[in-house]
This record gives sequence, structure tokens and C-alpha cells, in this order.
Amino acid sequence: MKTELHKIEDGQGVLIPKAFLEECGIKDSVDIRVENGRIIVKAIKSKKDRPEKFVNFVMNEFCLKENKAALAALKCADNPNKQEKSYHYLAPFYIDFDNQNEYQPYAT
Repeated sequence: MKTELHKIEDGQGVLIPKAFLEECGIKDSVDIRVENGRIIVKAIKSKKDRPEKFVNFVMNEFCLKENKAALAALKCADNPNKQEKSYHYLAPFYIDFDNQNEYQPYAT
């Protein structure tokens, strides 16, 4: 299927047909990433999957690739004076930064 890019604020977007979304089980939020030059869009099943996805993401993207800047930012996540450095890395997991019960396990 061929489609066009549409301007959206400071980026571009692609309209995905409803039938595709239903077939893939996409309802609310999606996980989007680039693998081998391809854009992968995947349904986020539930909040129950978040901790496992977070650990896998940290291990694969930061530890194995030795992304020292990201690891340093995450080390500051539990420090109230420096925690905003980690927001960029935690945001894809839809963590409520104002809710300490939800944020603290990821910051730890």
C-alpha cells in the first residue's frame, strides 16, 4: 500500500487504515522503533508488559551498546535534583512522572 506523509506540528505522520490497526490489535498506544532501516510499529498490550519491556530496552539499547550518556541519565533518575535528565529515556514507557508510585520503580 502506498501512502503519503502528512505534516503534523514539527514532524510528519502516516495515516494507518483502520483495518490494519484492528488486525494488529492496536487500540490506544503503540511502541515505535527503527530496526535495520525499517520502522516497526507494535501494539502496547498493557501496563503489565511495561517492566519487562523497560528492562529489555535498558539492557539492549544502553548496556549492550554501552550508551554511557543514557546510563548516566538513568542513574540520576532517583535524584530529585537531576531526575529530569532521565525523562527522555523513560517517556516511551508512558510513565506518569507526577505519580511517585508509578515513577519510582523505574527511577530505582
